[in-house]
Amino acid sequence: MQVRKAKRTGGITEYGWKLFCNQAAKAGLTPAQAIDLCIERGWQGFKAEWLKREQEPEDDFKRMGRQERERQRLAKQQGQAPAPSSKPASEPQNHDDEIYEELNGLF
Repeated sequence: MQVRKAKRTGGITEYGWKLFCNQAAKAGLTPAQAIDLCIERGWQGFKAEWLKREQEPEDDFKRMGRQERERQRLAKQQGQAPAPSSKPASEPQNHDDEIYEELNGLF
């Protein structure tokens, strides 16, 4: 909620929360995971299609930074499999109702 306040986006309605939860489910995420993703990326909202576009293999190279592309190129030349560039996020617990109540209490 601090992120939403800082961006001056306002509160979230019950209907908005339902839409958010539906989009999170479409993306295979819990609402808590979707909120974490929004905070990490500075998003004010969330749509499952945003992640779907990112997961398309042909777009991976375009999204990669120059250093990441170079790291992968060198690993290929040396016959090594490229190491993942980031560690997987830990699984948050599912507290959807608590999150909604907390969001409502802040506005």
